[in-house]
Amino acid sequence: MTPLFSHRIRLLAASLGMMATCVAAVPAMAQDAVPRNSKLVVGFSPGGPVDQAARLIAEQLGTRTKSTFIVDNRPGANAQLAATQVKNSPPDGATIFVSSSTAITMNPTLFAKTITYNPDKDFTPVAPLVEMPLILVVNANDPKMQSVKSLKDLVELAKRTPKGLNYGSSGNGGLVHIAAELLATRTGTNLVHIPYKGTAAAQAAILAKDVDMTFDALAVMPHIRAGTLRALAVSSNRRLAELPDVPTVEELGYGDFNVASWVGLFVPKATPRAYVEKLNAEVNAAMKDPAFRERLTVVGPLMPMSVVEFEQKIHKETQDLLNVIKTAKITVD
Repeated sequence: MTPLFSHRIRLLAASLGMMATCVAAVPAMAQDAVPRNSKLVVGFSPGGPVDQAARLIAEQLGTRTKSTFIVDNRPGANAQLAATQVKNSPPDGATIFVSSSTAITMNPTLFAKTITYNPDKDFTPVAPLVEMPLILVVNANDPKMQSVKSLKDLVELAKRTPKGLNYGSSGNGGLVHIAAELLATRTGTNLVHIPYKGTAAAQAAILAKDVDMTFDALAVMPHIRAGTLRALAVSSNRRLAELPDVPTVEELGYGDFNVASWVGLFVPKATPRAYVEKLNAEVNAAMKDPAFRERLTVVGPLMPMSVVEFEQKIHKETQDLLNVIKTAKITVD
């Protein structure tokens, strides 16, 4: 072999080695790449707290990553339609499930025979956005509720009303349904469930005096401040900063009562972990922006967490809610 030919062979080998290195690096670099166009699939109607949180984070993620994030509302079956759509989507980061905790921690129990997805096997948690404690409210202008100034008053009214009181919710098997049925069990009252298609519709019902009571999210605060709705109790186990004088159901003597939801992001199970971590980092970084924090806090207290912390929270809450549902003998209508 001549020196010249040997030199050419060495140059060719070096070039092939560099090409192999570059080719190998492409998939690794793509693992955390944000798609140019992504869809945030929401399992609830526009106007509710999950939809609000989704639209706010879509705007932030779009600005931060210089990509497009659009919100796609797919209400129905307590978010099962949206969950199934995301489950069947390619695991490329372009389709994200924006869910309330009910679809992840409660649906597997409430819809055990009919559920079309498995939260553990079909999704990877990305990041939580906000916590959503519920507020028990009545219409202050409803003649039937004029004497109801406290939860005790409401319980007494329900007990002396032959057919009981009715309450509106965002749908069968949702967190409002769970909270109200647990309240009925703990207070020994008859509370009749009137399901609506979404949170906004349920809120419209209480404002129109079509129902006697409801549990609502923090989005109801403007109506409370205006005096249209009267807050009687909080469903979580601690008082809200926005309503420091409103007690929790638990502290009023109705046993262990801690029912609160949250909104979080999920992707199909096989989505690269590097992308999951990247999206989690972008969400948590957005939460540090004062203007964004102020807007998102309207939906509920912010919940910055790592992916692992979010996974652990989901596991614990799933078991805790399973115990509540069984103890209270809650079933879907």
